[in-house]
Amino acid sequence: MAMNKAELKKAYEQGLIDIEKYKEELFNLEIAPKPKKKQTRIYEAVPQDVFIKILKSAKKMHHKICLILAYGSGLRISEIPVLQKDDFDFKKKSIFIRQAKGSKDRETIMFPIKSPYFKQDYLRKIPIKIKGKQITTRAISKMFLQLSEPYNKVLYTDALGRPRYRYHFHSLRHSFAVNCLEAGYPPNYVQALLGHEDLKTTSKYTRISSADAVNMAISRGL
Repeated sequence: MAMNKAELKKAYEQGLIDIEKYKEELFNLEIAPKPKKKQTRIYEAVPQDVFIKILKSAKKMHHKICLILAYGSGLRISEIPVLQKDDFDFKKKSIFIRQAKGSKDRETIMFPIKSPYFKQDYLRKIPIKIKGKQITTRAISKMFLQLSEPYNKVLYTDALGRPRYRYHFHSLRHSFAVNCLEAGYPPNYVQALLGHEDLKTTSKYTRISSADAVNMAISRGL
């Protein structure tokens, strides 16, 4: 079995291969065809009317906050539990995200979609805790699946027998991106709000399905 770079270096340092063999194998690794990266699933956006129904069905305020922060501000599920009151600026209508993915800080907007749902008194629930402990991403994900059940469905079952739903909590962040782009935000602005390293990651939200294209053509009488 071929060794990777780390294994080659270790073999060379232990004297198992000489310098020439080490260089030769490193060169072979560089020119070897790279395996295609498996495409990450792109979750469907949650329509605004469905989101409002899910939001209204949430009885607990901290559940509402989690939903709003993902759908209205594009937060990752991992960014919600660590939010602090000082991260919210109601004058600027912005949220400061500290040490997010890739250990990077960023700012995002506070619920740009027209809605009366996000209120300043929600801050009394920040940081979000359950029975004195920081809410977990697992609890957030479970909450979303329970609340979205009437509007969600299982698309398929994976190799391990786990159900894969049409909507996942990450679909709310996807919805934020789509809503911003449809509202006319330039893609590079949306990239900054989402905290994407590469604009290519943001560009996936601009893709439309063939069904969307057909519906648009019909609506325009084509």
